Amino acid sequence: MTRGLLFAALFAPIAYLLVSAATVAADHGGLDVAVLPLLGRTIGLAFGASGVALVSGGVVAMVFEARAFPAPRIFRVLAFAPLLLPPVFQVAVWERLAEPGGLLCTLLPFAVESDKPFPIRNFTSAVILLGLNYSPITFFFLSHALRAIPNELLTAARLHSGSWLSYWRVQLPLAMPSFLAGAGLTFTFTFLSYEVPRLLEVTTYPVLVNTKFEALNSPGLAFLFAIPCLCVSCSVLLGSQAWANRERFALSGRERGELRPDQRKPGLVAWIVFLLWWSICSVLPFGLLVTLAASLSTFVRAFHTDWERILSSAFICFSTAVVAAALAGVALLPVTHTRRRVLVAVLWLPVALPGTLLGMALVHFRGVIPEWTLPVYDGWWILVVGGVLRFFPLAYFALQAHLRTIPDHLWKAAELHGTDRERILRLDLPLAWPGLVTGAVAVGLFASQELAATILLAPPGHEPLIVRIYNLLHYDPEGDALAALCLFHVLSIVFVMLIFLFVNPWKRPRSESVEEVGSVSRSGA
Repeated sequence: MTRGLLFAALFAPIAYLLVSAATVAADHGGLDVAVLPLLGRTIGLAFGASGVALVSGGVVAMVFEARAFPAPRIFRVLAFAPLLLPPVFQVAVWERLAEPGGLLCTLLPFAVESDKPFPIRNFTSAVILLGLNYSPITFFFLSHALRAIPNELLTAARLHSGSWLSYWRVQLPLAMPSFLAGAGLTFTFTFLSYEVPRLLEVTTYPVLVNTKFEALNSPGLAFLFAIPCLCVSCSVLLGSQAWANRERFALSGRERGELRPDQRKPGLVAWIVFLLWWSICSVLPFGLLVTLAASLSTFVRAFHTDWERILSSAFICFSTAVVAAALAGVALLPVTHTRRRVLVAVLWLPVALPGTLLGMALVHFRGVIPEWTLPVYDGWWILVVGGVLRFFPLAYFALQAHLRTIPDHLWKAAELHGTDRERILRLDLPLAWPGLVTGAVAVGLFASQELAATILLAPPGHEPLIVRIYNLLHYDPEGDALAALCLFHVLSIVFVMLIFLFVNPWKRPRSESVEEVGSVSRSGA
């Protein structure tokens, strides 16, 4: 009953959009096929950006996991730095690099006219920028999958086929489900990207849905024309999810400090591959932002004028992540219910839709909801609601993938341990905690980048930091203030991520509880 009410509340906005689209379709006469060629262009952009992300992030992940880098946990964290800068911020950075006399003009003088900026407002630049920004997703999934392969299997494969053949015949095929899961998310986020193509003056299908069809005034019409977007993104997400489920995809890895039998210290080539990718995606944009901010006084001035937006961004990010992870726990715990089949297509719908459509549905809900819920709409909480509605599936599937890594006998033994409340607090939550944290971090990270829905949902007088930055970027940006606010946004998100990663109330009791439950099971048997 609780789970039914939860999913009904989460997908009520989508039901509203479906009803509105059906009503509009009766009068409008269906979809105009003349706009479908633009859909093909958008698919090409998404495939190109996904290819850039898969090649760059995938190659770096393979090189990194093939060698025993020092402090690998620190380097893996550093690899996520590009995701801290939303694609909109990356546009601001690359616009500075493309100025006359800038880095791009210096490195590629043959591609630019004299005293002219480097041409980045084009299709190719959108592909490269989106691909580099989302390449850490590929790095995360592939590196995680390579670390999850048992050492015994790798040793046997190496003795039978040799180091090189075992890599292509054993490691990569075993890592493919995780790799495809990351590819599905990468394609979806690049395909639905609205702000970057618009800033780079590249017309895509999501841009058309948001502009030409007057989405704010007709959510049904916007949803009707967004149905091709939904079909494409859902097909990719469902395909990768089905493959991952068939291959028992799980977010797991080897114990700390355990190395593969073929790992050696990284050589010069390995260092160059990792540092070159990291420098282009992270060091260069962050360094340019620090340079643009120029001085400490700029940060002081920016914090003085926008401190409320900075703190509210951290609050919204933290609250969205906590609520989404908590709802995922409600949906999947106790673990005896995790084997029930769910409609995966329905669960992926919020991620597969453009954020603007969910924002519109919530805006139109304001006129039909009870009056006692209006304070939610008039404050920061409506942004939390929007983030949870859109990114809850990330928390759900992250927790579900983690729960697959826990042996079945532990859950069966847990059923003998006291009341349901004691079992959830002492066993289920400690065992599920890594999955809850992974989901919370993913939701917080991507919710902090959601701009389209945020622009629609932000109440008057409650302008979030990312909207403030977008306005500065879109309408005659102030370079120093823009750079300082971008870095403040990054710091607020990093602070939230560190809270989730280092605060673990069940860090010690976990192993003791598992041993206790195992002894209870054995004595009962």
